[in-house]
Amino acid sequence: MNKPITHDQKVIDAHRRNEYLFRVRKLLCEMGIGSVFPKFSPAFLELFYTCRGQFLNLKAAEECPLTSKELKSIQASMYDWCRDSLVPIEGTNYQMRIIDFYEIWQPLMFLINVSNNSDHKKTYAKYHQAPEVYETFGTLSDLYDDIFQNSQDSAASKLKELIHFLSFMCSSVERNLYWMNVLDENFEPDGRMRRTIILHVVKSQSINFVFEKASRPAFRVGFPNVNEGISWAQIAPAAWGSNEEDADKKLDVYIQSHALIRMRERIDGLSEPMCVLNLNQSINVDPVVTVREDKDLLIEYRIDGLKIGYVVATRQKDILVIRTFLFITFSGTPEGLKLSKITGLNMFDKKYLAIDKLSTFMKADIRENPVLADLFTRAGCGDLFQTDRIMNYVNTKNESSFSSDLLIKYMNLLNYKIKPKPPVLKKKPKSIAEPVPAPELAPKQKISFKYRVVFNLVGIVLLVPYLIYVALRFLFKRCVNKSTKKTNLYTFFL
Repeated sequence: MNKPITHDQKVIDAHRRNEYLFRVRKLLCEMGIGSVFPKFSPAFLELFYTCRGQFLNLKAAEECPLTSKELKSIQASMYDWCRDSLVPIEGTNYQMRIIDFYEIWQPLMFLINVSNNSDHKKTYAKYHQAPEVYETFGTLSDLYDDIFQNSQDSAASKLKELIHFLSFMCSSVERNLYWMNVLDENFEPDGRMRRTIILHVVKSQSINFVFEKASRPAFRVGFPNVNEGISWAQIAPAAWGSNEEDADKKLDVYIQSHALIRMRERIDGLSEPMCVLNLNQSINVDPVVTVREDKDLLIEYRIDGLKIGYVVATRQKDILVIRTFLFITFSGTPEGLKLSKITGLNMFDKKYLAIDKLSTFMKADIRENPVLADLFTRAGCGDLFQTDRIMNYVNTKNESSFSSDLLIKYMNLLNYKIKPKPPVLKKKPKSIAEPVPAPELAPKQKISFKYRVVFNLVGIVLLVPYLIYVALRFLFKRCVNKSTKKTNLYTFFL
């Protein structure tokens, strides 16, 4: 038996109804069709409020240990995240907030179509609107097939993108990974149109591996996908040219906490979930792997296709363990070694100049400097000067205080000249039968006889005194009194 509705509850319901209808009027005015709102009948507005949509109805899966209070908190956070997301409305130049689309526009279009449909005229006779209303929103075929359906598909795609983003922003490879299953929207028993989202949780998978005679924990790398679960990072030994029998068998990838810390430090401005997301894409999509002399693996780390650094990984039987992260300018990378060779900078210089982290290259002053761009491009670090592509999801509050002038002075680049790229010369192919002419040698210049005689006489004049000195030295050496061990003045020459 239903409980009687109290006066306070009626006041709260009336307040919510007025707020909702105010949102409807405001939305129609923003779209330029606010004059249609007074033409809605009271019965239609009452039905519209009863069938109002709910943007998100979050529920926990059976394995999810979250309480109802925690779910409400997460749902409120999701509303805040999605509040400013816009959806284009087909047939107009208006972009609508995605929350208004699902809570106002979608149920409004549905009821207008139903009330104008000949199959439902008897059922919805009292909700039939004035002709001006249908002229404003269009006919059934024009509205639903051409306009509403396209807008609904665009909103569904935007919603999936937002939920995907929220899922991995809440996830952590060291704790829990969350993924969401979006169900089709349905009318609930209370008459409201709701879109239900089931929240699933997967506990972090960890192992202990032995490195340098010490046991160290590592966590499996993965990220959530909407409606699909967790996508785990995997890589096959064939990616680094291994010739083993099962080279195409993929290995699970794990990462140490130390590597996550170094990643957050050196890719500053990017949150940990975003770091892990880019790591997954770098490993799962066309990985580029280099084998070092110590048999460790260098796997390129990319952000939106830009090479930012490397992760250092070690194979442990059937898994691959990421031990640390190296920024691209580090001396442990091929590009870092080349940069040190060109500039003479060592590890401490790079740390002092802060060119060992991403935030330095997010500054327009450094990124747009042609001298630095040419120098770093020669070293293979040119992608650092294209970071304007990732400005949308990188926090630039931690930008380095160093300027391009300071970097140029420190590296003694005041007289640096940008080397133009040599033009590509198109050589005409030579015929096979055409003989190749031998290179012409310059004729040797002969020295005249007179000069040769002069040179010989000068040599003799210089050589005779030296021969006389050698002969006198030999003779005077015999004049030494061997019994008294005394020498005469001539021994001065000895």
